Amino acid sequence: MAAKGKHVIFLGPNEKVSPQILEAPAENAGLLPGMLIGLNASGNFIPNATADAKAAPIIAQENYLEQKTTDDAYTDGDTVYGIQVRDGEYVNVLVNAGNNITAMNTPLTSNGDGTFKIGNADLSDAIFLSAEIINVTGSDALVRAKKLVS
Repeated sequence: MAAKGKHVIFLGPNEKVSPQILEAPAENAGLLPGMLIGLNASGNFIPNATADAKAAPIIAQENYLEQKTTDDAYTDGDTVYGIQVRDGEYVNVLVNAGNNITAMNTPLTSNGDGTFKIGNADLSDAIFLSAEIINVTGSDALVRAKKLVS
């Protein structure tokens, strides 16, 4: 998954304001860095299955405090570090296998399981815009993306 030098989730821009980092336990195993996540009623992070995260999407970050990489999944009860992505910020997001991103600024939306897929051309469901051209084949992959200005 960390192919092509994708060793971090948050990419910037480098401003004087640090990204908003949220911490909460993982509800279950399998949360991966780059996933769209949300808090459940118990206050635990789970994959966000809806596109309602357009206003302030939270992306699971690599667990840098435990010296984990973008390839390491969180396990049940681990402290998950989520980045609340602001307009214009770049992150690597986890795109579902089978999505061929053939142009820059391709809209990306929730795939319903925490991963992303190509969205509608009219941007009606877009959360991010791709910042690279990549054919995601075989398995899910991290894709550089920019938060759509809401």
